[in-house]
Formats: sequence, structure tokens, C-alpha cells
Amino acid sequence: MLKQSSRYRNIAFDIAKQIAEGNIIEGSKLKGRSVLAGSYNVSPETIRKSIALLEEYKIVQVVPGSGINVLSKSMAAMFMRDFHEKDKMVVLKNELKDLLDQRESLDEHITTTLKSIAEYSLSVFNEYNQFLFLEIPVAESIFLNKSILNSGFWEATGGTIVALRRGETMLISPNPMEMLLEGDIIIYIKAKQAEETFISLGSD
Repeated sequence: MLKQSSRYRNIAFDIAKQIAEGNIIEGSKLKGRSVLAGSYNVSPETIRKSIALLEEYKIVQVVPGSGINVLSKSMAAMFMRDFHEKDKMVVLKNELKDLLDQRESLDEHITTTLKSIAEYSLSVFNEYNQFLFLEIPVAESIFLNKSILNSGFWEATGGTIVALRRGETMLISPNPMEMLLEGDIIIYIKAKQAEETFISLGSD
């Protein structure tokens, strides 16, 4: 069923189609608004809006006391082309919106899944492997506002950074040039048998 806001456009298109195809002759008069309203089963106000739209395109002309004159078959054909182009644009915009909504939902699902994988890996590796998965908050540490490459993280901890948790986002295998920001949580791996490095990780 047509939305109320678009019915007058579809009625205008139908009338224009009849004019363009010669079913309504150029130079003739359209039926009265009340008759058209009954034919399309809509209110006279909807017909008024349809006729006003056709009048904008110079397809018809409303002459008070005389009726609705049909002016141009060629303008009716132009109106039909414009109608199809605008209708196609609406369809494309709706398709794009749906795709963007799907991508947003997919991105959220990917982030949640990666976070779950990291958390599960942390528990499994700690329990069964020869490696430890550990976490360090960047805030107030010697790594704050440094890139991973220049942070000296391995020298300070003996561990290798495998992920960064940044808010709701999990950066897996981050780029060495990634900056370590306040609020980040560093997830790193080190051997269980590695000697503890007694070095202060606090900021200067």
C-alpha cells in the first residue's frame, strides 16, 4: 500500500503517463477534482496536490471556472523520466543506509568477537602453555605517549605486545608505530620461565 505522503506523486505520475501515451489528448481537459478523487479513491486534497505538481511541470494548467487544461505531452514524458530517476535515487539511498547499518552491526560483532578471543586466549594460555598473557595499563607508565617501537617495552618487561585494548576496540597485533595512549591496556606475552625484570614501570 502506498504511503500517504507519496500517493499524490504516484497519482500525478499516472495522469502524466496517460497524457504521454496519448490516452489523454493534449489540448483536452482533465476530469474534475471530485471525479478524479473518486476514481483514485483519495481525498480531494490529495488530487489538488497531484494537479499542483503537474502544473509545476507545465503539463496541465488550472483555469478557475473553466477546469484543468492538458498542455503538453512532451512535458508529461519528461516528468515520467524525472519521476523514475528520483524513485531510483530513493531506492539507492535506502540500500546504502541498509548496508551502512549492516556494516556497523558487523563491526561491533567483529570487535566483540576479537575481544572474546583475546580474553579466552589469555585464560587458556595461562593455564596450559609455557607462556603468560599479561596486561599493563598505559596510564601513568613509562610507555605513555610513545610508539610501541620506541617504548622499550621488551627491554622493560621481557614481553612482546600482542594486542591493545582501547575502549571497546581490540587492536590485534598492533603496528609498531601505534602510539600508546592514556586509557590503553597493553596485552603482552612472555615465557613463564623468564626472570622477572625488576624495573619501575612508573612514569618519571
